[in-house]
Amino acid sequence: MPIIEAIAGFHDELTLIRRDIHAHPELGFEERRTSDLVAAKLTEFGGIEVHRGLGKTGVVGRLRVGKWLETDAVSRARIEAGPVGRVEVDPNTRLQLVEARGGEHRMSLSQGTIHARIWAPPKIFFVNTPSATAIDLGCEYTLNVDLSGGGLIRVTLGWVSFEGYGRESFIPDGAVGTTRPGAGPGTPYYEDAPSGYGQALSILDYSPADDARRAGALDLILTSARRRDALTLWHLLSRGTPAERERVYDRLAVLAPPPEGVTRSAVLGGDKRAIDQWWDSLGLDDGWWKLWKKAQ
Repeated sequence: MPIIEAIAGFHDELTLIRRDIHAHPELGFEERRTSDLVAAKLTEFGGIEVHRGLGKTGVVGRLRVGKWLETDAVSRARIEAGPVGRVEVDPNTRLQLVEARGGEHRMSLSQGTIHARIWAPPKIFFVNTPSATAIDLGCEYTLNVDLSGGGLIRVTLGWVSFEGYGRESFIPDGAVGTTRPGAGPGTPYYEDAPSGYGQALSILDYSPADDARRAGALDLILTSARRRDALTLWHLLSRGTPAERERVYDRLAVLAPPPEGVTRSAVLGGDKRAIDQWWDSLGLDDGWWKLWKKAQ
């Protein structure tokens, strides 16, 4: 449904609420009637535990584990996740609180957009989507899920791991990653990547191996790759056809030669240790990588 039509569906109710509040003005810290109205509306959402009396007339809603928060076309929400971080919820979003305990805070985003700012240690905050799970590595990001279940994550601080369907993508600040149902996360790339990178990676990530467009897509990625795009090429070492991985290896070896002891045959053979050692030599992360590997 178009957004304008969705808003129109709430027109009468929103008009009544606005007129009600305007007809009963109240001074700061004396908004008792308005406080009653807000508490009643939070209760109507269902699954929200309402707490009152904060700052005298303040109202706070607490989302219980297992319950869903759904915003309409004109509403937003902010979730304070205690010592973990903060999540801003955009209009037309459906979000569930799955788990909330010391070692794990997990949400499920089935549709819409959230903005997460997390200051907890890595691997404490998770967001499930229909096609991948976003795992916080100390970060700030925006995550969108469309009606098909596909997702787009844009990282603005730190790192995020995107996992699903046997794939794993590491996305740093300044980079984006996509995901699709049945395929999992795609290959990450920097937002300032050469023109056409996103479209070319979409072909490589989600098209069948015999798609005639794959050769041209890989040509574009490899010929225009910068040293900075080693992030993207490293991920491609474990994806695509054997012939495609050979081409990726050769180009990455020019941009960022593998460290001593890491051989072509080991990398192309899928040797995880060799591939990880090459990552270590790229100098992309700020120390979380070693903590991540220890936790595997």
